[in-house]
Amino acid sequence: MTATRRFVLGTALAVAGAAKVGTLIPAPSADPYAGATLTGSAARTTVLDVTEPEFGAKGDAVLLGDLVVRAGSPVIDSATAPFTSTERDRGKTVLWRTTEDGVGTGVIDTVTSSTSAVLRGPASAASRADGGPNTNAVIGTDNTKALDNAFTAAQAAAAGVAPERRLQVTAVRVHVPRGAFLFTSLQPFQQAGVSVTGEGRFSSLLVSAAKDPWLQLAPAGASSDLYQGTATDWTFEDLHFINPVHRSGSTEGRRTGRAIQDNGSGGLRISGCMFTGLEVGFCGAHGSDFTTIRDSYFYLCDTGYYFGPGSQQVEISKTDASQCREGAVFEGAPQWHIGGASSFEDPSVAAVTIAGPTSGTTRYGLPVDAPGAFYSGTFVIDGATWFETNSGGNGRLTPRLIWMHGDGPFGTPAEGLVVRDGYVIAGGEQRQGGTAAFIEYSSARTSEEPVLIDGLRIGGTFLNSVFRMSGEAPTSSPRVLGVRRPKEVALLQGPTAGAKVLEPDGSTTWPVRISPAAPDTSALRLVPARASGTRAPLLAVGAAEETRSGIAADGALLEAFSQADPVNGVVTVDAAACNHCTSTLSDGQVTIRITNAPSTAGQRLTVELVARGGARAVRWPAECRFAGGAAPQTVAANSRTAVTFGWNPRERLWIETARSEAIGI
Repeated sequence: MTATRRFVLGTALAVAGAAKVGTLIPAPSADPYAGATLTGSAARTTVLDVTEPEFGAKGDAVLLGDLVVRAGSPVIDSATAPFTSTERDRGKTVLWRTTEDGVGTGVIDTVTSSTSAVLRGPASAASRADGGPNTNAVIGTDNTKALDNAFTAAQAAAAGVAPERRLQVTAVRVHVPRGAFLFTSLQPFQQAGVSVTGEGRFSSLLVSAAKDPWLQLAPAGASSDLYQGTATDWTFEDLHFINPVHRSGSTEGRRTGRAIQDNGSGGLRISGCMFTGLEVGFCGAHGSDFTTIRDSYFYLCDTGYYFGPGSQQVEISKTDASQCREGAVFEGAPQWHIGGASSFEDPSVAAVTIAGPTSGTTRYGLPVDAPGAFYSGTFVIDGATWFETNSGGNGRLTPRLIWMHGDGPFGTPAEGLVVRDGYVIAGGEQRQGGTAAFIEYSSARTSEEPVLIDGLRIGGTFLNSVFRMSGEAPTSSPRVLGVRRPKEVALLQGPTAGAKVLEPDGSTTWPVRISPAAPDTSALRLVPARASGTRAPLLAVGAAEETRSGIAADGALLEAFSQADPVNGVVTVDAAACNHCTSTLSDGQVTIRITNAPSTAGQRLTVELVARGGARAVRWPAECRFAGGAAPQTVAANSRTAVTFGWNPRERLWIETARSEAIGI
């Protein structure tokens, strides 16, 4: 047979020399590709249904929560099993969770009743019941060969599609109808431009417990494959990838399977999909450029989605990660954006991990020193993204929600991080290792990675911080550029020498304080507003609780105030302790002494002298310079004099900028 039919929106397409792949099926009436025109010819889409006779896939898998398997016995029992007859069920595969959290396997030989069957050989390991609503086993036809054949045919059809057309419309579609299709791992895909579609994440299930990647875009392996994957422009829509054996909270950290793994191809589109019970839901092992994940859900995975070295222009939108150890991991991925009302709920390690390994290989086998593999970039999390721990009071509290760590040989984990307009909820009491920080940063590299935290709405109670330096980070100095609209007590901990806050939001009554955290360092601290009716600084300088320096919530500029009365005829003004110093002068001549001048320009210092009773003579220090060369040498009786200086660090001089004399007392 030299020509064959393809499913082309109701029209047969002859492809010379191709193997037969199925029979014609009608196109959906509302098909989005109908009528499109690409490079001068009508857009047509080849659709291959995996259940067609040429492939023969059967969506008959049944997930069980009560399968009983005894080690050394071939008999299996389940009160909810779908056993019907030996004729129908013989040859079906059985997978179950073992007592060691591994995967037990068997094949049905005979059915003895509606609740019992006999395997072809004794079971090597007993089953472990979950004790809850989660599944611990699956029974169904093994569709590995059928699915391999369907995808092989799809790639053969896609090979004849012009690249410019692939970029505009997926020309070949593999359709997974309603049902649960059990399989192991498939052969790696090597052809571009194939779409895999289901009928909804709760209708079309791809079920496996394989340890190896289930669907691979280009073969894994050699570093020479970096960015050279050929299986670009694949689409996965309306599917549910599930490992039923590890769909349980008690298997956390020991789950198996990577539903989709990209080895350097990129251009993937994942939409409307769900990933459950996996080691990794989506794994962009390296170079998964221009990949988008939208409207999808990662549940009970060790890692929801992973992007490795070189993965650029990654976009995550309206995608949720719930009860995953890590919702998202970016290991050497230089640019990515999470937004569009995505959410992270109840992680146990971190909602988002930004990692830069320092040696060896990445999590999924790429050498850390591979040329061109690692770059540092600026990452953005915005668009009402939701972070929550202890949802529903389940006691699940993570040590941090965003975790940046490691350095990598070619850059820090991040050259910049923007977290903007999000919701952060830390519910319930803080217990051992509770939600200590919203963002935790640890890096041994001396650097100034800017971190912008802007417009957060924070609820609940964090153990101590919104931004925390930790671990091996004694030399790093990220610049915290903004913290606005916080709703709870929080702390920005050092070492963060030179940290500063810009654009404080005057609508909040929660001040930000810069206070000593360690020798030669400073930190930013969010503390509750003072009593109603008082004016508290939004940006406060100094550690003392009575500090009043900074910008008030209503926009007023507040100055740190101190009192320095004469001691043995000398008034000592500590420039490090205040911006405004007042002194009531004693009889006779008084000498002014200014200590602790800053090392940088910018400080304004006002010295206010009060004379009660008679006039007082004043002698100023040599580093003070006055307008017209004339210092105020006398404070008139029953009056006060105020002189304001600006500090010139280059010449180490206090320069007069304003003066008021004979002010009433």
